[in-house]
Amino acid sequence: VKKDTITYRPDTFISGNERKLREMLEKLPGVEVDREGNVKVYGKEVTDLLVDGKSFFGGDTKLGVNNIPADVVDEVEVIDDYQEVSFMKGLQRSERMAMNIKLKEGKNRFLFGETQAGGGTEDRYYIHPTIFYYSPETTLNFIGSLNNVNESPLSMQDVMRFRGGYSNFTDSPINTFDSNLYQFASNPDILHKKTLFGAANFTHKLSNSLNMEAYSIVNQQRSNALNTSEIVYLTQKNLVENREDQRKNKGLSTINNIKLRYQPNMATDVAYTIVADYTDADNTQNITSLLATEDNNIYTNNTPDNFEVAQNLRWSIQPKYEHTSEINANHSFKKGNSLTDWVFDKPLFSDIIPSVDEGDAYNFLQDYTSSTHTGQVEYKHYWVLNNTNHLYPFVGLHFYNQSYETTDSQVLNDGTENSFTDAGFNNDLNYQLID
Repeated sequence: VKKDTITYRPDTFISGNERKLREMLEKLPGVEVDREGNVKVYGKEVTDLLVDGKSFFGGDTKLGVNNIPADVVDEVEVIDDYQEVSFMKGLQRSERMAMNIKLKEGKNRFLFGETQAGGGTEDRYYIHPTIFYYSPETTLNFIGSLNNVNESPLSMQDVMRFRGGYSNFTDSPINTFDSNLYQFASNPDILHKKTLFGAANFTHKLSNSLNMEAYSIVNQQRSNALNTSEIVYLTQKNLVENREDQRKNKGLSTINNIKLRYQPNMATDVAYTIVADYTDADNTQNITSLLATEDNNIYTNNTPDNFEVAQNLRWSIQPKYEHTSEINANHSFKKGNSLTDWVFDKPLFSDIIPSVDEGDAYNFLQDYTSSTHTGQVEYKHYWVLNNTNHLYPFVGLHFYNQSYETTDSQVLNDGTENSFTDAGFNNDLNYQLID
């Protein structure tokens, strides 16, 4: 233990029969690994995973601990108050904890791969190939999964990490999150799910001062869910409702990241990152409710389509310890479209919705579209007067602009649409904030 860094020599604690990194970590004192692959050290969660100092899939622990072979590990280094820019340590407080996997001598240039495959009853199957290549200049990792046993390689927390990573920016004043990226995450309430998943991570040393990191993740899923329930209403009539909720979802999601980092000397660190994600889905829900002699049905179909691209430029410089400066610039563009189709078997909120009575079927549509621009530029200076007095002057500009439009209507039996515009429905808004 040295200050806020713990270095483990795993050979002291393991038996030598461990195959994966997680089996090794589970035997280290103070280290916990849960079923999903999240790691804690003395109760604090590890937020960044590095291999020989290089980020592994954006720092994700789950993909690392479940796939990195144990026999290549020489030391495990845990760094609290982790700072990507080393000379910012002590100036900026960080809640991040990094785990750096140091490879054995002679294992810093190797190619390793394996494939797990399984089959079972009811046409169940599971295929999981992995390939790892490491050298001092280049690393390449590929992890794939094809299964229909509800096995998702990522959790929702992983997805959020891959979408944006970490930055020093405050959150946007308004945050719309409807990109359907939840498809990546595991869901226990599934009747059947088919997953096709692929993730590739690439790092390369372009020169002595310039490094590139990139990863791409693609996930395609189809799932069916069924939930049945009996609800007893504690009224004088003791009404009992039998409800059945069927859901079908299919979609494609992808996240892509490229980062260039320039370090010409010990006092200068410049990084540029661009992230792009895209989702396209088709979600269907059918609810059937039987209450006494009354039978009701609600059908919903939703087709979200979302695209986002974000870029970040960070420039840090420390000419001397007493004076350190950092500039962050960030811009993102997000566009979302969604068409929702509802079919009811009886009038719904007829005193509010101007629907046309056509008997047993009422078909409503809502077309939603939104585009958002956000931009931020921040400058912060760290002036160390002495051991107990620091001055941190800070200035920044935040820009936010969003257009939001919805169109509501009823589809009639003859195929024509009954627009709700005259009744005061629909939105056509533009919001802008400069801070």
